[in-house]
Amino acid sequence: MKRVLLIGGTGQLGTAILQRWSECDIVAPPHAQLALEDAERLGEALDRIRPDVLVNAAAFNDADRCETELPRAFEVNAVAVGGAAGLARDAGAVFLTVSTDYVFDGRADSPYCESDAPHPLSVYGVSKLAGEYLVRARRGRAFVVRTCGVYGSSGSSRSSFIERLLAHREAKPMKVVADVCASPGRRAAAIGSQRSLWPLPRR
Repeated sequence: MKRVLLIGGTGQLGTAILQRWSECDIVAPPHAQLALEDAERLGEALDRIRPDVLVNAAAFNDADRCETELPRAFEVNAVAVGGAAGLARDAGAVFLTVSTDYVFDGRADSPYCESDAPHPLSVYGVSKLAGEYLVRARRGRAFVVRTCGVYGSSGSSRSSFIERLLAHREAKPMKVVADVCASPGRRAAAIGSQRSLWPLPRR
């Protein structure tokens, strides 16, 4: 049984991990006890828990707020992610973090793959790509998972898009964006597949 230290366990992704990774021994401290950006506490937790894997399911993922809160976006999505990757490396743990398709510009006419050149258009996308580069720079055993979306219960007070759709009871139409295309099919759901994981080899 693998021991996992999970950061962001109360969010949408973290909640799903806790529900589905039943064969792992998962330790998931709440944000008040252990935030990704608190490097000192994270290092202490790694020393105490000694996990095989450190999973980062936390992020500042409000794309609109990232545009006006740049320092916060880069503190959480880039600097803290790179720091966590370094701490995991020093502790002998595999590091796994979740990135986003926002690292691309969305202009491709076919599905993106790992070898496509990133070209983010938003602060959120730039901050997440910076986090990817910092993970690579730490040269530890690490995986970056780029996903176009997370589906299921939000696990927090902020409802997910699907939950808002299901809860919509008004007679008038609900306004949503019309220029976003995603594929929540087999490939997107297969987190364990080679197509969904970007391995970062040591150099």
